[in-house]
Amino acid sequence: MKVFDKSSLKGDIMGGLTAGIVALPLSLAFGIQAFGVISVEDVPNIGALSALAGITGAMILGFMASLFGGTHSQISGPTGPMTVIAATFISMVWATAEPHSIGTVMVSIAMAGFLCGIFQIIFGLIKIGKYVRYIPYPVLSGFMSGVGVIIILQQLFPLIGMKSPVLVIDMIAQFPSKIGDADIKALTLGLCTIAIVYLFPKVTKKVPSSLVALLTMTIVALFVDYPSRLTIGEIPSSVPLPIF
Repeated sequence: MKVFDKSSLKGDIMGGLTAGIVALPLSLAFGIQAFGVISVEDVPNIGALSALAGITGAMILGFMASLFGGTHSQISGPTGPMTVIAATFISMVWATAEPHSIGTVMVSIAMAGFLCGIFQIIFGLIKIGKYVRYIPYPVLSGFMSGVGVIIILQQLFPLIGMKSPVLVIDMIAQFPSKIGDADIKALTLGLCTIAIVYLFPKVTKKVPSSLVALLTMTIVALFVDYPSRLTIGEIPSSVPLPIF
């Protein structure tokens, strides 16, 4: 934000509020997906920790991008492609880390993020972004389509109430044989959530359908005796402070 205009304050506040509401369910989902390789047997509260990581990351990203960004509009937020990359990186670190702990994973991904930022600064200084226009559109489309397919595959097992394998090839190979063992409650809640996300905009577009689906089906889950093993757990109400 290089220039502050009082006349646009109301619009800025409403825009920020709307962006925050839209980003909330996305940051929750992407945080959980990124750390999905870590099971509750290894880290009992991994669901809550991963959700908190997603929310905290979205908050810090929005603040830092607004403070140091070079555009007049907010273009930074939780995204699917980065979630897939983060999930792949975390699975590699988790499989090889010594000591085998969530702390090691968090330090590793923090350092990876720091190095990514350094490279982005360097690329910006040498203006390498101007060469992006030479990348064929089918290549970009294929990349984004591939990310979408991977995200769908990663959610197939959670949709039927099971933990997903780490490798994409294992997801494809094992899923058909697991459909018969699906948890009906999990499958019903998942399908109803998808239906709300796609059908609610036909009713009104003033409220994000993803937020409506998240709140509605969470309330429903409280009354259908939903298995606790399939919940993310209690998310801390405060932002964690760094420990030195």
